[in-house]
Amino acid sequence: MVSCEKHDLQNDGHLGPKGLQALGNGCPKLSRLMFCGSKVVGNAGVDALFHSAHNLKSLYLSFNDLISDPALRAIGSSSISALELVFCDKITDVGLGFLANGSTSKTIKKLVLVGCPLITDIGGVAISAIQTLKVLRLNDVDVSDHTMVALAKNCSKIEILDLEYCERVTGAGIRAFSSHKCLKLLALFGLSGLYQSDMECIALGCPSLESVVTDNLLTRGFELMQENTRRVVKFKSSYNLPLPRFSTTSWY
Repeated sequence: MVSCEKHDLQNDGHLGPKGLQALGNGCPKLSRLMFCGSKVVGNAGVDALFHSAHNLKSLYLSFNDLISDPALRAIGSSSISALELVFCDKITDVGLGFLANGSTSKTIKKLVLVGCPLITDIGGVAISAIQTLKVLRLNDVDVSDHTMVALAKNCSKIEILDLEYCERVTGAGIRAFSSHKCLKLLALFGLSGLYQSDMECIALGCPSLESVVTDNLLTRGFELMQENTRRVVKFKSSYNLPLPRFSTTSWY
């Protein structure tokens, strides 16, 4: 068991750098970690963790107001394969640049960014350089079609793309994926700038596509699209995605 002394805490959360370094050293096979809470861990703690936990592959951080770009600098120098940042509202485009330009860019397969208001197309285009991505969730972040075009062009291995409430993304951005070879699931719930013709374009043009999640009005007429493509593309109006989630047994 690793204890955390009061003098280790300072301003870096309840789990200070010394405690997290001890955790990494004491658990050499540690591969998955989840931190939930506004002040559980901070930048220095994440840095210390990645200096000692060399087999850490999956990290989940949620509702944290201490984590910012320096933490992503530490993560970017690792060989992590899955990273989820949920309502970590101090993460910016600079931090995403660390992920895209570090050793992580050769290993990360799943990236989740939910409710990170300081992320823009600068960060979106930066992560499009990560060619290993298979699962990408950009939920309620300020990216536009510019990011979509870059992702469609550069991230050829993406299988799951979730764009829930990315309100600046329009049909033009979605059409960029019409010739993508690996995309299987596309989540577009809460996007207002889409039309039936955009759905037809992606259904007819993307040979690997299996499911699209979108609003009720855009699911109408999907039977005709299925006839035209001669394959089944499932159009769903309920937001119940089979996306990989963190668990104690597996986390893609």
